[in-house]
Amino acid sequence: MGRQADRPNPSGGSRPRSLALAAALSLIAAAASAQPLTRGPGDRPSPITLSIEADSGVLWGMAKELVYVGSYKLSELDYPLQPLAYAGGRIEIGAFGGLDATVRFDAGIPSKSGSMTDSDWDYIDYPPIPPGVQTNFSQSDSYLQRAILFDARIGWKIAASPALVIEPFAAYKYLDIKWSAQNGYLQYPPQASPPYTAWSPSEAKVPLYGTVLTYSQTFMIPAAGIRVIGRVSGSLSIEGSVALSPFAFLNDVDEHPLRYLAFYDSMAGGFYFEPELAVSWQAASNFELTMRLSYLSIVEPNTGTTVMLDTNPNDAQYGIPTLLTGQNSGGTLSAFGAEVGARLRM
Repeated sequence: MGRQADRPNPSGGSRPRSLALAAALSLIAAAASAQPLTRGPGDRPSPITLSIEADSGVLWGMAKELVYVGSYKLSELDYPLQPLAYAGGRIEIGAFGGLDATVRFDAGIPSKSGSMTDSDWDYIDYPPIPPGVQTNFSQSDSYLQRAILFDARIGWKIAASPALVIEPFAAYKYLDIKWSAQNGYLQYPPQASPPYTAWSPSEAKVPLYGTVLTYSQTFMIPAAGIRVIGRVSGSLSIEGSVALSPFAFLNDVDEHPLRYLAFYDSMAGGFYFEPELAVSWQAASNFELTMRLSYLSIVEPNTGTTVMLDTNPNDAQYGIPTLLTGQNSGGTLSAFGAEVGARLRM
């Protein structure tokens, strides 16, 4: 009986096929005549969205290592980013309800990045002189050895209107930058006993050769922020965001190969601030070009701890860490950024 029921009816089989063909033709005609939907930045055409972006940009600014004794400055090393060029990309995933997650990774391109300067306000082998009197100065060519820029964000998009989206977000930022200072000169006035001789630009320059210093900064920053996305026209949108945190952590390493010394600084409670402005042009239905401008500022309080390590294998103290109890470390990083990106939406 089952096989009999599966057989087509010879007398009426053509009618269902005609009805199906007519329905299909009607759907095709309706689709062909339909107008495309105009989507705002908050619209979500599918449960999950994915975009992949390739980007390249520059950071132009300065990093500082600061050392204090009591309330006044003992030492300052300035490492420039002039510029720090990088390339990489980001992945953004969206889901129903407004959930939005972005991961960004960029790597710096090793290159010369300006001139490093090292200034001291005390002849290190003697008690400190009064604040404000500089005693030592050196300058060397600065080279970027590495730079890793990582960001992870998760937020919730709220559609205020068809053309405006507001997104609060939580973020984590990781920065790891290393420089080397090579060649150059130093100006160290002869110091024998107090009062010590102050540094002058006319002081005789003693040439330096090879690697004089290396310095690295590693920031770990949990942060929060807000992003606003506005649709100006069907193909143009503007985005503004700001992220900040009072919990920026910094570990840095200051190595002096000529003196066989390395200093390890640890700081917490720094303030991080990063506003960004972006303009995007939708060149095709799933392809966008974006330009971003940003400013990055991280300031660590001068309350960090410093551990000194002797790196001379011939010394009895080789490899033994020493906590410097009379000094406090600090550090800063500030830079303007410009970036272009090409994004493919899936």
